[in-house]
Amino acid sequence: MAAKLGLEGLNYGTSRHSFITTRMENMGVLHEQLQDLVGDKAIPLIAETIEALPDIPTRSDVLAVFRRELANPEEVELLCNALQEAWQAVDLLQERLGDEQALVDLSSVAAFASVDLLKDRFGDEQTRKLLVAPSSAVRDIPPS
Repeated sequence: MAAKLGLEGLNYGTSRHSFITTRMENMGVLHEQLQDLVGDKAIPLIAETIEALPDIPTRSDVLAVFRRELANPEEVELLCNALQEAWQAVDLLQERLGDEQALVDLSSVAAFASVDLLKDRFGDEQTRKLLVAPSSAVRDIPPS
């Protein structure tokens, strides 16, 4: 999921190329370890895993990636708390407006300090993507 988010633009404030390069190098090391364990089944297993990743990560996916990939524990908790506060604001706005597309830009939640913290770290577009991440519970509900 970290690699997928990195490729889709969530690069944790580093240069995009160095982030992707580091992730790919890490994946190469892990691939070699997997190859040692399962042999020629490694590539199909990796492809199957990547295919199984959701196109849009849930909120819990985003928080898990933050906690696993960011090095500074204080920053991790600060960003996770800011994101959870912003999600509460988004959920309230969507509930009041009755429209899941109510948050098409950051102006509706821009007054919250947590949004400024996220924008400073990730930029406007990536913050918007983070804020519209669906709740983990939404994915668990089977379609009717």
